[in-house]
Amino acid sequence: RLLFHILLYNFIRVTFLKIYYKKKKKK
Repeated sequence: RLLFHILLYNFIRVTFLKIYYKKKKKK
């Protein structure tokens, strides 16, 4: 379903941003 894809995409994006932010903060 399209809605499911959108939610999944948002979830992956948020997770990626969190990891990216953590890496940046560590530096």
